[in-house]
Amino acid sequence: MAAVEDKTEVQAAESEKTAEDLKSQDKSTSQTNPKEGDSEASKDEGQEQNTNGHSKEEAKSETEPKTDSSNTALGTTVAKHYNEHPEGTKESRKESRIFHMRNFNNWIKSVMINEFLQKIKKYNYRNIHVLDLCCGKGGDLLKWQRGRIRKLVCADIAKVSVDQCEERYKDMKKTAEERRYRDPLFDTQFIVADCSKERLADIYTDEDLVFDLCSCQFSYHYSFESFEQADVMLKNACEKLKPGGYFIGTTPNAYELVNKLKKAEGLEFGNDVFQIKFENKDEFPLYGCKYDFHLEGVVDCPEFLVYFPLLEKMAKNYGMKLVYVKTFHDFFQEHSKDNMGLLSRMNALESYPPKRDGDTQASSSEESYSHAKDFLEGLQSGKTESSTSKYRDHRERSQKHVGTLSKEEWEAAGMYIAFAFVKVDNVNDSAPAHTKTAEASTAPTTTPAAEKEDAKENEAESSSPMETAGEPIEKKHKEDTVEETTDESLSAPTMTTAAAEKEDGADISSAMETARESRKRKYKEDTVEETTDEPSSKKKGEDEAGAE
Repeated sequence: MAAVEDKTEVQAAESEKTAEDLKSQDKSTSQTNPKEGDSEASKDEGQEQNTNGHSKEEAKSETEPKTDSSNTALGTTVAKHYNEHPEGTKESRKESRIFHMRNFNNWIKSVMINEFLQKIKKYNYRNIHVLDLCCGKGGDLLKWQRGRIRKLVCADIAKVSVDQCEERYKDMKKTAEERRYRDPLFDTQFIVADCSKERLADIYTDEDLVFDLCSCQFSYHYSFESFEQADVMLKNACEKLKPGGYFIGTTPNAYELVNKLKKAEGLEFGNDVFQIKFENKDEFPLYGCKYDFHLEGVVDCPEFLVYFPLLEKMAKNYGMKLVYVKTFHDFFQEHSKDNMGLLSRMNALESYPPKRDGDTQASSSEESYSHAKDFLEGLQSGKTESSTSKYRDHRERSQKHVGTLSKEEWEAAGMYIAFAFVKVDNVNDSAPAHTKTAEASTAPTTTPAAEKEDAKENEAESSSPMETAGEPIEKKHKEDTVEETTDESLSAPTMTTAAAEKEDGADISSAMETARESRKRKYKEDTVEETTDEPSSKKKGEDEAGAE
């Protein structure tokens, strides 16, 4: 597609209201966060967030793009940070205060990537081309392998990260050949480039290459240092997408950041997991609105607020239409039931209380798990409803453990959003035929060989920059406001884990037997009855074994 048609017009139209909109978020958001907050989880197996161009000086104005020279220094600094950042060992990652938080983020990415690969496979099953924009060390390589894609282009600003990504790919290819996998591993191209300043289409080895999917995880916000950088990054993400192709990603929620800043006494806020600091709390330019963060074990780099309605408007100039934007809290509520097994396999939730003697919680504070304690006590007393099944309800009253995240981690997770755009035909409002029907999210699936790689993916996980998003925001930001936060979105997750359910095989047998009886009744009456309270044997199997 053509570049953004009128940069000045786009910026001017948005600049008049952006600062006011961002500043007023504390008024439009009624927030009653728990004292100890919420959670955050994982970046993919070694994929550290890569950054694309940053400037140390502030934006001259909302409508004045920065000069190239002002952007160069920070971009170089960012690349240097990631190139020099040591890769932690498997043991050190498991001992990290944010081990489960990272895995939780990784789970979000896994479910999201699979969701859109399944959509694409409805019309293109065996020839999927993907652009991994800001690929880092290759944290999503296993996801692309499980998705059975045909071609992958990995691009990032940090050469060391791209080299490590390529080495991982070579290891995967060697393993695939040794084990004689049925499907050959996807072809690749690795690119070292500042994706917010260089046009990737000029670098592709195949000039006719087009993509079905572009994934940019925890990185797009770095480009919002200036209009030019945000536009180039968006151009790289969208210009080579096929009609019906998707641009998906995760990024901080500017609304939530500004809301928390307004409620803070000074210019910083956080908890014992993260700290975020702004330069002022009164001015929020469209571009170059910088803040600093600190998160255990990650590279401390400046980040920039992304005013999402502006991103949506810019994306329209590349023929993109918003599919959804969801906070991580909302995403978890919508997808956790169908992906319970994956949560367990990826260690995205920790057990409360610890199952084995000698094990410790991520946080030493009892208050960090008060929500889990209350949930468990309510479950055992029958006051907490966690299932519609009478049998399960009886069994769960004797439940001794629940899967959860500390309040601090859950608060951090609440500051991220997941987004998705689809490329429509001829930059109009109608999507391609295969994208028009509403499609429910499909639970991830995997092969036995791929399941064995799951642990590997999490163990190779490396830290990601602190990104933020918070209260549920309206799905398409139509009114540029933040919805009222519900108590549900503020409570750290508590649930019976798949691993815990496996301790009692009778539960599975009972569910399967009930499902069989239900099917018999259906066949006898030769009609479709309403769904029973008991899950079907297929769904129960998915909950037990999990799939990615």
